[in-house]
Parts: sequence; structure tokens; C-alpha cells
Amino acid sequence: LWKALGLKDKLDEAEDKSTAKGLKFEEAVSEQITAIAGHFGDKLEDVGTQTDGIGNSKVGDHLSTVMHGTKVVGKIVFEDKAGQTLIGGASGLVSQLNKAMNNYGADAGIGIVNSKRAPARLRNAGYLRTSSNTHLVCVDWEEGDFTILDILYPIVREIVAIQNAKNAGENSSIDSNAVIEICEEALSDLKELSKLKLNLRNSVAAGALNAASALEVAQNKFQATFQRLITLHREVSE
Repeated sequence: LWKALGLKDKLDEAEDKSTAKGLKFEEAVSEQITAIAGHFGDKLEDVGTQTDGIGNSKVGDHLSTVMHGTKVVGKIVFEDKAGQTLIGGASGLVSQLNKAMNNYGADAGIGIVNSKRAPARLRNAGYLRTSSNTHLVCVDWEEGDFTILDILYPIVREIVAIQNAKNAGENSSIDSNAVIEICEEALSDLKELSKLKLNLRNSVAAGALNAASALEVAQNKFQATFQRLITLHREVSE
């Protein structure tokens, strides 16, 4: 009866817009990023309750300080969206990311959107790179699937660290151009992996085997990519 009267859709829409749901999503994302960043010794700060000094307006939910030992080598800001959102426009996610990057002096911005209410363009792609340093990614909050974010963060932090070192004219035995090239290649592969995950989710049993095989190929490509990065760093330490 609720569905017939359209009440269920209105309740779902109200829940999407609720502050409580947004905070729960932010907490889940924070926990996930903290775990990923911790592997690299990076420091994550939840900044979602801070404002930009204009009334109650605020942009940016988390700020990751990228570390190399005890040295700060860059910053990445995150904006979370649990409910419906726009990609472009003055109040869209990309605009908010750019503003947050400016406010926090961040080198890159990552928008994290719950796939259930993501714009069709982002939901169908899984991952979008809207500029050289802004990234949008879908996560399946209900299923606890943050796979694409788990892969994206190490790539973005590597680009941020290497690019900042290069801009500062720091001497390094690591071929910065090679590292950036590898990371750019990985971001391209990430788009393909996102599409494969979507196809696998939507596929019927007859097509599932082909999708699973393609995912295995994509996984092997990522393993090879990160092995190349590890090799570059090891060559320097040796």
C-alpha cells in the first residue's frame, strides 16, 4: 500500500537527505580511509564538522596528510555524498572538491558517492577523473564494498608525493616521470575495472563467467602495476 501511494519513495528520499544518514556514511568512509592511509603512515583528520567561515557552510569531510617518514609530502581532501548529488554546476560535487582543495591547501580531491543514489553517469562508470587532480568514485555502502576507493587512494597519493617532490626540485634517484606514467596507466585501468564490476553485478549467470575472467585479468594488471612501483623504490634503497 505504501508503495502504491508513493509513500515509500518519499520516505527513502527523506532518509537520503537526512543528516543522520550522511553522518553514518561519513563515519564508514572515515574508517575505510583511515585503514588505507595507515598502511602508508599517512594521517587522516575528519574535518566535516568544520566550516569555511561563511555561516554554517562547509566543504570537505576528511583530510589526509601524505607522509614520507616524518616529512609531509602532500594533502588529499575528501567529500562524501550519501544521498543524491550533482557532479557539475556551482553547487555540484566537483565544485565542492575544488573549494575544499583551496581551503585546505590540498593537492588532490576525491569525491566518494554512495552508489545507490549516485548520478547515472558516475554510477555507470564507477570512477571518473574530472581533472588532473579531482577524482569521483562510487562505493557500495550497503554491501560494504569500497574496492575502487581502496585501489584509488594509493595511486593518487603516489602522484601527489612524486609531483610535489618534482615541483620542489628535490633530487631523487627515482624516475618521477616513470612513476607518474605508471600511476596514470593504473587510473586508466581503474576505469575498466569499475565497468567490469558493474557488468558482473548486472550480468545473468550465462555472462558471469566471462565477467569473472575479465576481472581476474584486471586484477593481474594492477598487481603488475604496483610491482613496478615497488621495484622503482627498491632500486633506490639498494
